[in-house]
Amino acid sequence: MAIFLVVINLILDVFSFWAGTGGFTAYIRAILVYGTFYYFVVQNRINFNKNVWVIIFSIYVLLQLIFAEDFIYSSRVSLAVLSSILMYYVGYAAIRNEKDFDKYISTYLWVYLLLILNAVISNYFNLGYDDYTRQQDYLAGGLNDMWNNFTYAVLFFPILLIKSQRKNIVIILFIIVFILLVLSIKRIAIAGAVLGLFFYATKIGMTTRQFALSLILLILLVVTSPLYFDLLETRFQARQGEGRFEERFYETEGRYVETIFMIEEFYSLEDLEHSLLGLKAFDSRGAFGGGIGIYRQLHSDFNLIPYTVGIVGFMLYILMYIRLYSNYKNLSSSLRRLSLHKTELYPFYLYSVLFWMSLFTSFAGQMHQTTFRTMIFFSLGAIAKYYDNKFEKNEKSSYSLQR
Repeated sequence: MAIFLVVINLILDVFSFWAGTGGFTAYIRAILVYGTFYYFVVQNRINFNKNVWVIIFSIYVLLQLIFAEDFIYSSRVSLAVLSSILMYYVGYAAIRNEKDFDKYISTYLWVYLLLILNAVISNYFNLGYDDYTRQQDYLAGGLNDMWNNFTYAVLFFPILLIKSQRKNIVIILFIIVFILLVLSIKRIAIAGAVLGLFFYATKIGMTTRQFALSLILLILLVVTSPLYFDLLETRFQARQGEGRFEERFYETEGRYVETIFMIEEFYSLEDLEHSLLGLKAFDSRGAFGGGIGIYRQLHSDFNLIPYTVGIVGFMLYILMYIRLYSNYKNLSSSLRRLSLHKTELYPFYLYSVLFWMSLFTSFAGQMHQTTFRTMIFFSLGAIAKYYDNKFEKNEKSSYSLQR
């Protein structure tokens, strides 16, 4: 059941179109995610020592709710943020052997299918609206503004291709999902996918077969371009009309404006209690008294976290990532001592890609969106367990040989 958490979260995202924000899908998601976490706690399969900062940060955020101005709103956002982070422990607990890990990776075939099916149904039945053209030429239904789901699904392509028995199907589905992502014209989402895949390529090293496959994928994208080029051009022009590609557009862009205010106002420590502790419980609406002209949540995670839970909370979050990086370095060192086939290193490359791309994505924000963040943290925990199992098996083998 746990290995299907990403798929189930994606299904709930799709149906959130009818439920609305905080609707029945939010309750189902909370019961499912926290119920799974509690189940593994009761089963004594949660290993908090793998990254104790995850649980410390989670407890700190929950304590912030005591000071929430809008308890319902803060609770909803805080629980959404924490639900995906806690999946690091669930990912580690759920993977008992290599077969479990392979099953988990195979679920991304269903992720691809769901992303494509949602696009087909949304555009056929005109579900949702387009952010840029304000028309119904490209709709995403319940996945509107959830393009990071596409980004991270794309990043699983190399390992899914290696693990899957249906390679041709995986390639076709990947191309379609990638095209859907490109049509979104979301710069950070597209850049995250491209950078992640490029990072993979540098780690894997191109064999003749892999180079040929990359060339085939490129040719297929070019050959199929007449099917979507006109739509892509229309959407690009719509963004261009907003001035998005002008040289100094960034000066009025939300992420830039809020970052300048954070530096000038928040980090000045004039309001020491707010700067250190936040006491906003993940509610940044109307930040700085609306002085930045933004009355919704702050864009960037790196602004949202310190503003709402303070520099202390931000440091706890950074310490969580430092521990993830430390685990990565230890993993890298341990793998050098094992003679593994190249394909057995793909999970390690995936860990590296997810770690760095999650930081990159945080510049754009949306840490309250559960599905793509579950992809990240569940996978990081699952990969850690995958290799712990291998190391344990290798140690037992070495002990037997010594005897």
